[in-house]
Amino acid sequence: LEGSRGGHLLSGYDTPVTPDDPADTPPCRTQPAVQAAANQGESIPASDEVASGTSETNDTTPAPVFTDGLVRWAKLPPLLEASEVSSYLYLAASFSNTPLVAEGLPQRLRDIAANLTSSSRVDQQAVSDDDLRALDGADVRQLVDYLARSTRDQPVIQKFTVQSILRIIDCHPSATDAAIAGLKRIPAKDLKPATVLLFLNRDKTTYQPLFDDWSQGNPPVPVRTAIEQVSGSR
Repeated sequence: LEGSRGGHLLSGYDTPVTPDDPADTPPCRTQPAVQAAANQGESIPASDEVASGTSETNDTTPAPVFTDGLVRWAKLPPLLEASEVSSYLYLAASFSNTPLVAEGLPQRLRDIAANLTSSSRVDQQAVSDDDLRALDGADVRQLVDYLARSTRDQPVIQKFTVQSILRIIDCHPSATDAAIAGLKRIPAKDLKPATVLLFLNRDKTTYQPLFDDWSQGNPPVPVRTAIEQVSGSR
């Protein structure tokens, strides 16, 4: 199951949970489980232990261990009541059969990727250049690959994803070749002139292989005109 909560993603269950099937209720369906996931890794003050009448030495029950995705989701506001959780998850999972998060994208990159593919300026600005610079080389390559594949599969978001890829290149110049390889995946027929013009003030020599590849894909006339403009052939 891959669902969403307030624009965020939740993974970890293979099948949707319906409100009418209590036998298949996952741990996150009840409020205590959600709270336990949210509190994972946080210490409990000694005063709370005394007040509850239990102590760490007398409790032999192992603490539950939740996945990173569930912990991240459980900490997001607002706090859901037990009666709301299962139906919300089922509804979120039923909207589309299209995966909302690319397979294999690490949890630590999913919020960044979601913001960088968003059409909202606020979401885009939520990822600062410092955030991008803090990524290591492996994460940068995975993120660029994800953005490029998302652009290929959803051409409507290209204005935002291509701009995000260029931001990553500015912060990690070593990722330029990987970015160009990824951008070549975008079918020329799906390109928009505004996307091509994002390269207007970029080094022409560096991106010429990309421009050539797009030109050979028989793009629409307005796109070809934009390619000629950014490559300096007009």
